[in-house]
Amino acid sequence: MITEHNKQLLDSLLNELDCLAARQSSQEAGGKADERRCRRQPFRVNSKVRLFSPDQHEILEIAGRTRNLSRGGFAFVSRRLFTIQDPVELEIALPGRPITYITGAVRFCRYVAKGYYETGAEMIVMAHRSHLAGQIHKLSIAPVIIS
Repeated sequence: MITEHNKQLLDSLLNELDCLAARQSSQEAGGKADERRCRRQPFRVNSKVRLFSPDQHEILEIAGRTRNLSRGGFAFVSRRLFTIQDPVELEIALPGRPITYITGAVRFCRYVAKGYYETGAEMIVMAHRSHLAGQIHKLSIAPVIIS
């Protein structure tokens, strides 16, 4: 779970990342339009991040905070270093809305600061039920919550 103090710390880190990305983008663009397939929108919310354990026998759950969201993907920060192609799922609960699950494949993961990593994933599925948790029944495994 992300405390209010950690939420403020993460938002500060995310704002720094956004400022750095904007400066780099304007320097590299040289007047060119953004060539991204899908435009990223800032999106800050606490989330649960699910992933398979290294031995593929458990589904692990860690706390995270989203950075941005687009039609093609999403980014979040957590205390875990992911590898390219890892399947991940975010569980997002917004007040007055059904829980949303976003499943994707990791495209990058880099250290940000203070023990946090930024992870970007290509979106595979967005739904109101867990896609990754559905694998529990196929593999006869139980979810494990880690900090």
